[in-house]
Amino acid sequence: MSSEDMYGCAMKGKGINILHTYRDQLWALGSKTCPPQIDDPEMIETVQNKSSSSSIEYEEAAVITEDCIKMQDGDRSCDEVSDGSTCEAGSSDLVEDLVDNLETMDLNPAEHTLDVKKSSYKKVSRFLKNMQDRGFIKVKELTKGVESIVEIHKDHEDLKNFAIPDAVCEPSGNEASTSANDIFMPPEITEMFTVTAASLPFFKLFHLNKGSALTVQDIRNYLTEYIKEHKLQNENNKGYVSLDPILSDLLLKKSEYLEVLTWDEIMSRCQSKMSPAYMITVSGQQGTVKKGKLEPIKFIVEKRGGNKKVTMIHNLELYGIDPHKFGHEVQLGMACSASVSERPGRAQSMEILIQGNQVYFASNLLLSKYKIPRKYIQGMEKAAKGKKK
Repeated sequence: MSSEDMYGCAMKGKGINILHTYRDQLWALGSKTCPPQIDDPEMIETVQNKSSSSSIEYEEAAVITEDCIKMQDGDRSCDEVSDGSTCEAGSSDLVEDLVDNLETMDLNPAEHTLDVKKSSYKKVSRFLKNMQDRGFIKVKELTKGVESIVEIHKDHEDLKNFAIPDAVCEPSGNEASTSANDIFMPPEITEMFTVTAASLPFFKLFHLNKGSALTVQDIRNYLTEYIKEHKLQNENNKGYVSLDPILSDLLLKKSEYLEVLTWDEIMSRCQSKMSPAYMITVSGQQGTVKKGKLEPIKFIVEKRGGNKKVTMIHNLELYGIDPHKFGHEVQLGMACSASVSERPGRAQSMEILIQGNQVYFASNLLLSKYKIPRKYIQGMEKAAKGKKK
């Protein structure tokens, strides 16, 4: 009823007092999750009449969910594909880290999806038990309701003798182009320095202007060229360089009176008189020089709502990584919720908010798949205990 009708009824009857709405200030202070999708009552009633089967999560060793393992009828039976995919996974290094799902195996054609329910196993749990009984793997319930693959017997005869048939080794043209598009090309990161007013008198000798960007190697080359041209290297000790008026103005403070410096000191002092900059080249595109120091990818772990933890990830876009895609990968890999939003007060900078402490999984993903050097990742030490490298 309307507000007018409500007052007309002397505030009697059923009413709603709205205390909190989606995307209000209270929502912004929390985990910023989306409202849950409420299933259709008819759908719920239909599902309740069917036998339910719980999905099995695997942390550390393997993650295989029944929802992501579906396959239509093909030339080969689901049993053959399931067994063959397991042999292929067991004979590769993929299982050493994480088995996302059996669909990644070459024996599973791209035009089909593997459906365990159409096999004789019917359930993933039965399939894994069969693999354990045959001596391929060892499955153990580390926590209640979570069965983990804790051991893979790579010395099994079937694994040793396993070979992928030639018929499935050659991907079609569409498959090859799709897989090529999915491959992430690591960014090329170049640390640079720009010429400042303090260093301009020296670099002006090489026809450079204020603001010119130079790599570390460029700076070393210019210094070496100048020192050799003016014969400033100490003849008795090649590790030292004599300072002339130009080098003294560039490298020394006003209160310093030094006649010689080492090569390393000359490099470090010269860089200190310049401004830091960087250039990132992504996927072969033309890189652009940006002033300032390159910010690392940051992991932040905070407690929200009691003892519940969340993981925040910043600065992925600086390295050419799509935050939405990366958040989705963590969400699938660790079966957790993930959301992406703009960082407060930081235009064009995104923040990934992930349920739980997922630093270990996310950092391994950056190192292995995205090939980001460790020195550009900050906060890896915040990984949950027992999951550190």
